Amino acid sequence: MKNQILIIEDNYHKFFTTKQVLEIQMKLPVHTVEVDSAFHLMRETEGFNPSLVMYCPGGIVEVISQLKKRNTNCRNTEVTLIFAEDLDELSARALQEHLNGAGKLRACNAA
Repeated sequence: MKNQILIIEDNYHKFFTTKQVLEIQMKLPVHTVEVDSAFHLMRETEGFNPSLVMYCPGGIVEVISQLKKRNTNCRNTEVTLIFAEDLDELSARALQEHLNGAGKLRACNAA
């Protein structure tokens, strides 16, 4: 069974950089999704049971660090990268409850 990693980014430049680094440098297949509301985010993540959810990671270095800790490679990992502009902490909490992953959601580092 493959590890499912869900990364939610609210900054388009970080979203694009993360996608490029994961695909080119780490050679991971990345499925990308763009959503415009918390409702669409919930709908897109329906049925997910990720082993790690990162909401607004501090940067690509943090993402790479977390993935290396899990010994990820293209054979054992599926990455879904979601661009979700203008989501707030309330949406992040709702997402955490939606995914039933207490303790799996990493808080947003950016202010």
